[in-house]
Amino acid sequence: MMDRLGQIVDMYRLEALIGRGTIGDVYRAAHVYRAQRIAIKVIQPTLTSLPGFEACFRAALSSVSALHHPHVVRTIHFDTQDHTAFIVLDLATGGSLQSLLRQNAAQPALPLKQVFDLAAQAADGLAYAHTMGVAHENIKPSNLLLEHSALNSNTGNSLAATAALVLKIADFGHAALASGGNALTSVGISLGTGVMHGSPAYLSPEQCHGQPLDLRSDIYSLGVVLYQMATGQLPFQPEGLLAAIRAHSFFPPRPPHQLNANLPKALEQIIMRCLAKLPEERYPTASDLVRALQAAAPGP
Repeated sequence: MMDRLGQIVDMYRLEALIGRGTIGDVYRAAHVYRAQRIAIKVIQPTLTSLPGFEACFRAALSSVSALHHPHVVRTIHFDTQDHTAFIVLDLATGGSLQSLLRQNAAQPALPLKQVFDLAAQAADGLAYAHTMGVAHENIKPSNLLLEHSALNSNTGNSLAATAALVLKIADFGHAALASGGNALTSVGISLGTGVMHGSPAYLSPEQCHGQPLDLRSDIYSLGVVLYQMATGQLPFQPEGLLAAIRAHSFFPPRPPHQLNANLPKALEQIIMRCLAKLPEERYPTASDLVRALQAAAPGP
């Protein structure tokens, strides 16, 4: 994409490029009149030029902009300006779960309490969005953003109140912009731009086969993330899209305790249920997953 630093989009001056994704670049931006900093995702021109993109863009973001929850990145505004489509978002300043996992690369897994905290927050955000009728369809560590929070702070949210990091799910509705609702097309775009560690590693079996998705597809993808946090490895490490399809569809993951001997049996059972090949064998709802994580979490 073209270099846009210094440009003004929707009364915000683009200050720094902070992320690149399959549908656009994300900038830190400052309001030209107020002391306010936000994030702006500028959609790729190759997408905005597609027939019907405008309608898809507004349909995908209209429901997402109604989401207001401590564990969901707020969509402040979205529009087009001079043939440029953009999304104005709250700015997360603590990086992403992906960056946290990379920082922790020398260790086999995240600390157990942090695994429970972050997984419960992600499941809580999904549960809220699902009750609002909004699925994500592209859960992965780079879409799970972090904010630093003081321990035992009065956040008004019991899941975040005891966590040093507050997790917020980003990019609700953005998968539809990349693919027009087709998960395999979204993966193809990812592969075409070299993003192999993203979507293919976190696909649900239903996505692999282009089947109609329900909300339990997000639970599978979150299960992949949970496995990664708990063991330091992905359940499958496919080399290519076809290998990913075969692995997610047919192969059982290696039992997590074989990679982390200190993993509680209850957490392993939660992970393996999330990763069930059949949707009906997973948790029925993300709220059920939240309750399972809370029940299995270690004490203070």
